[in-house]
Amino acid sequence: MQNKNRVLKRGGFAVIAAVFMMLLITLMLLKMLSYSTDVSARTSNDYLNEQAQLLAFNATEDAVYRISGENRDANLSCTTSFNDTYPSTGTAMFNINVTIQYIWQTGMIPGGTGCNNILTTVSTDTQHGSALIDVYVTSHASLNLDEPIRFHRRTLQKL
Repeated sequence: MQNKNRVLKRGGFAVIAAVFMMLLITLMLLKMLSYSTDVSARTSNDYLNEQAQLLAFNATEDAVYRISGENRDANLSCTTSFNDTYPSTGTAMFNINVTIQYIWQTGMIPGGTGCNNILTTVSTDTQHGSALIDVYVTSHASLNLDEPIRFHRRTLQKL
Protein backbone atom coordinates (compact mmCIF):
# COMPACT_ATOMS: atom_id res chain seq x y z
CA MET A 1 0.00 0.00 0.00
CA GLN A 2 2.81 2.39 0.68
CA ASN A 3 4.09 2.07 -2.86
CA LYS A 4 0.69 2.96 -4.33
CA ASN A 5 0.42 6.11 -2.23
CA ARG A 6 3.86 7.21 -3.24
CA VAL A 7 3.11 6.66 -6.90
CA LEU A 8 -0.15 8.57 -6.64
CA LYS A 9 1.58 11.53 -4.99
CA ARG A 10 4.23 11.66 -7.66
CA GLY A 11 1.66 11.30 -10.43
CA GLY A 12 -0.37 14.24 -9.10
CA PHE A 13 2.70 16.45 -9.00
CA ALA A 14 3.62 15.48 -12.57
CA VAL A 15 0.15 16.46 -13.82
CA ILE A 16 0.34 19.83 -12.09
CA ALA A 17 3.87 20.41 -13.47
CA ALA A 18 2.75 19.45 -16.99
CA VAL A 19 -0.23 21.86 -16.87
CA PHE A 20 2.03 24.64 -15.58
CA MET A 21 4.56 24.02 -18.37
CA MET A 22 1.77 24.03 -21.00
CA LEU A 23 0.49 27.36 -19.65
CA LEU A 24 4.00 28.79 -19.67
CA ILE A 25 4.60 27.67 -23.27
CA THR A 26 1.17 29.04 -24.33
CA LEU A 27 1.95 32.45 -22.80
CA MET A 28 5.33 32.57 -24.55
CA LEU A 29 3.74 31.68 -27.90
CA LEU A 30 1.06 34.36 -27.48
CA LYS A 31 3.72 36.96 -26.67
CA MET A 32 5.73 35.95 -29.74
CA LEU A 33 2.60 36.22 -31.89
CA SER A 34 1.83 39.73 -30.61
CA TYR A 35 5.44 40.80 -31.27
CA SER A 36 5.21 39.36 -34.77
CA THR A 37 2.07 41.36 -35.61
CA ASP A 38 3.63 44.54 -34.12
CA VAL A 39 6.78 44.12 -36.21
CA SER A 40 4.68 43.48 -39.32
CA ALA A 41 2.63 46.65 -38.78
CA ARG A 42 5.78 48.69 -38.08
CA THR A 43 7.46 47.38 -41.21
CA SER A 44 4.44 48.34 -43.30
CA ASN A 45 4.32 51.84 -41.78
CA ASP A 46 8.07 52.32 -42.30
CA TYR A 47 7.69 51.32 -45.95
CA LEU A 48 4.83 53.78 -46.49
CA ASN A 49 6.75 56.55 -44.70
CA GLU A 50 9.80 56.01 -46.92
CA GLN A 51 7.53 56.05 -49.96
CA ALA A 52 6.03 59.38 -48.82
CA GLN A 53 9.53 60.86 -48.46
CA LEU A 54 10.50 59.74 -51.96
CA LEU A 55 7.28 61.21 -53.34
CA ALA A 56 8.14 64.53 -51.67
CA PHE A 57 11.56 64.56 -53.34
CA ASN A 58 9.92 63.72 -56.68
CA ALA A 59 7.30 66.46 -56.27
CA THR A 60 10.07 68.99 -55.55
CA GLU A 61 11.84 68.00 -58.76
CA ASP A 62 8.52 68.23 -60.63
CA ALA A 63 8.01 71.76 -59.29
CA VAL A 64 11.50 72.80 -60.43
CA TYR A 65 10.77 71.28 -63.84
CA ARG A 66 7.50 73.22 -64.13
CA ILE A 67 9.20 76.47 -63.10
CA SER A 68 12.06 75.99 -65.55
CA GLY A 69 9.63 75.37 -68.41
CA GLU A 70 8.01 78.79 -68.06
CA ASN A 71 8.89 81.67 -70.36
CA ARG A 72 9.46 84.33 -67.74
CA ASP A 73 9.48 87.21 -70.22
CA ALA A 74 6.15 86.42 -71.89
CA ASN A 75 4.18 84.84 -69.03
CA LEU A 76 1.64 86.95 -67.25
CA SER A 77 1.51 84.41 -64.43
CA CYS A 78 3.65 81.75 -62.84
CA THR A 79 3.12 78.34 -61.27
CA THR A 80 2.09 78.86 -57.65
CA SER A 81 0.71 75.46 -56.65
CA PHE A 82 -0.38 72.08 -57.92
CA ASN A 83 -1.90 68.93 -56.47
CA ASP A 84 -1.40 65.30 -57.43
CA THR A 85 -2.15 61.80 -56.20
CA TYR A 86 -0.05 58.66 -56.19
CA PRO A 87 -0.65 56.48 -58.07
CA SER A 88 -2.38 58.61 -60.68
CA THR A 89 -4.54 55.69 -61.82
CA GLY A 90 -6.41 53.26 -59.62
CA THR A 91 -6.84 53.64 -55.87
CA ALA A 92 -4.93 56.62 -54.53
CA MET A 93 -2.45 55.99 -51.72
CA PHE A 94 -1.01 59.49 -51.21
CA ASN A 95 -2.14 63.07 -51.81
CA ILE A 96 0.61 65.50 -52.85
CA ASN A 97 0.18 69.26 -52.40
CA VAL A 98 2.89 71.63 -53.68
CA THR A 99 2.99 75.38 -52.97
CA ILE A 100 5.58 77.67 -54.57
CA GLN A 101 6.53 81.16 -53.39
CA TYR A 102 8.99 83.27 -55.32
CA ILE A 103 11.84 85.59 -54.37
CA TRP A 104 12.65 87.76 -57.42
CA GLN A 105 15.23 90.38 -58.16
CA THR A 106 13.67 93.83 -58.17
CA GLY A 107 12.42 94.58 -61.68
CA MET A 108 12.75 90.94 -62.83
CA ILE A 109 9.28 89.71 -61.84
CA PRO A 110 7.96 87.66 -64.78
CA GLY A 111 5.13 89.35 -66.65
CA GLY A 112 5.14 92.35 -64.37
CA THR A 113 2.57 91.79 -61.63
CA GLY A 114 1.07 88.59 -63.07
CA CYS A 115 2.98 86.42 -60.61
CA ASN A 116 1.02 87.02 -57.44
CA ASN A 117 2.86 84.60 -55.15
CA ILE A 118 5.91 86.79 -54.45
CA LEU A 119 7.38 86.24 -51.00
CA THR A 120 9.89 89.09 -51.21
CA THR A 121 12.27 90.81 -53.61
CA VAL A 122 16.05 91.08 -53.55
CA SER A 123 18.25 93.81 -55.00
CA THR A 124 21.53 92.03 -55.70
CA ASP A 125 22.89 91.35 -59.18
CA THR A 126 24.10 87.87 -58.22
CA GLN A 127 20.61 86.69 -57.28
CA HIS A 128 18.05 86.68 -60.08
CA GLY A 129 15.43 84.75 -58.17
CA SER A 130 14.63 81.77 -56.00
CA ALA A 131 11.63 79.63 -55.27
CA LEU A 132 10.52 78.45 -51.85
CA ILE A 133 8.87 75.08 -52.50
CA ASP A 134 6.67 73.47 -49.84
CA VAL A 135 5.63 69.87 -50.47
CA TYR A 136 3.08 68.08 -48.29
CA VAL A 137 2.55 64.35 -48.79
CA THR A 138 -0.34 62.82 -46.83
CA SER A 139 -1.68 59.31 -46.80
CA HIS A 140 -5.05 58.79 -48.44
CA ALA A 141 -7.99 57.57 -46.36
CA SER A 142 -8.16 54.41 -48.49
CA LEU A 143 -5.05 53.04 -46.71
CA ASN A 144 -7.01 52.74 -43.42
CA LEU A 145 -3.98 53.53 -41.28
CA ASP A 146 -4.22 53.90 -37.50
CA GLU A 147 -1.85 56.86 -37.68
CA PRO A 148 -2.00 58.78 -40.97
CA ILE A 149 1.28 59.63 -42.67
CA ARG A 150 2.08 63.31 -43.23
CA PHE A 151 5.46 64.39 -44.57
CA HIS A 152 6.52 68.00 -45.24
CA ARG A 153 9.56 69.09 -47.22
CA ARG A 154 10.62 72.72 -47.72
CA THR A 155 13.25 73.58 -50.32
CA LEU A 156 14.80 76.86 -51.42
CA GLN A 157 15.69 76.47 -55.09
CA LYS A 158 17.81 79.05 -56.91
CA LEU A 159 16.41 79.94 -60.34
